[in-house]
Amino acid sequence: MFDGLLPERHNSRLMKLLFVLAEWHGLAKLKMHTEASLDLLDKSTREVGVCLRDFKKTTCAAYATRELRREVEVRKRHDQRSGKKGSGALAPGGANQDADARRPKELNLDLIKVHFLGYYSPTIRTHGTSDSYSTAAVRLVFLAKAGCRAHTSHSVGINASRLNPKVSLTRWS
Repeated sequence: MFDGLLPERHNSRLMKLLFVLAEWHGLAKLKMHTEASLDLLDKSTREVGVCLRDFKKTTCAAYATRELRREVEVRKRHDQRSGKKGSGALAPGGANQDADARRPKELNLDLIKVHFLGYYSPTIRTHGTSDSYSTAAVRLVFLAKAGCRAHTSHSVGINASRLNPKVSLTRWS
């Protein structure tokens, strides 16, 4: 499906990146882990980082990518709502060049979701797989300790229809 998407010198790099990401995803989503599978996940996580940085440095640098037209439209609407103006440089037609121009875009690896890939294996070692716990019970305990009031307003009670009837709330004093 993706093979042949880019010219050969970049296509092999893209295929390797997709394979490494699929391998990492498969290891991360296992429902049961052993020490050996977590070691493989650690190794795969390092390989994902290497491949992502290599892909950005070589393949992404070879292509001049720009915003999509819909991204420009969203940015223009946002600027109009917030009252921002462009730099004032007008095109020959009188339109604002900054607002209409498609800005350059590049692959951003400084995102929190990329950063947290490295925490996946230690989290599984400490807390188990992500399907073995939920934050719902913690929220219910918090609400019970708060005297069954929502944490944003002390006068509003819990909407009982949203709570799981199988979970009993103990009123903490």
